[in-house]
Amino acid sequence: YAQQILDGSNFRIGRHNDNANHWYVGLIDDIRIYDRALSAEEVGLLYRAESPNYFVDSAKDLEMIWVEPGTFTMGSPVDEPGRQNDENQTEVTLTRGFYLGKYEVTQAQYEAVMTGNGYGLSPTPSNWPNNPNRPVDKVSYNDLQKFLTILNQSEQSNLPEGWAYVLPTEAEWEYACRAGTTTTYSWGDEINTSFANYTSSGNG
Repeated sequence: YAQQILDGSNFRIGRHNDNANHWYVGLIDDIRIYDRALSAEEVGLLYRAESPNYFVDSAKDLEMIWVEPGTFTMGSPVDEPGRQNDENQTEVTLTRGFYLGKYEVTQAQYEAVMTGNGYGLSPTPSNWPNNPNRPVDKVSYNDLQKFLTILNQSEQSNLPEGWAYVLPTEAEWEYACRAGTTTTYSWGDEINTSFANYTSSGNG
């Protein structure tokens, strides 16, 4: 909620929970006040309208971000823990930018594309179904190629000439994941459960 300080010097925004106040600290460049709570659909429409990202209509608003072209060192140094033998370091230049999904394809997005497909594939293949906003699973490489075929057919009129939905190359994937960094992980050289869930953490 919002609160006007009695002396009129400040306007505070925060929430009240169990007799404890939590106030936002920082700068706000835009604020809007509505006379009612907005629905999830309305919030989504506002976000989409103001976002610089691209949204794929036929895939239930699958969100894609633009990745600028550039040069990076692909692979890992020989002394990096966990390094594989095929990770020799190579300088790679990507001469063209590309769009990449901001998040994993969700169950709802996969279902939106694959419902009624002519390949006999289930549009709801996940081991943990009925979780529309979680990533889809139990999808093979061949299944994904069929997903992309259908998506390209559905979006043909929206794609520039010569463009298509495809899997990223290994270089494109690593370039995007590194996000301009040179460390083992995008956040640094150490990993723990404050950064990610992974197999040896017991949470992955």
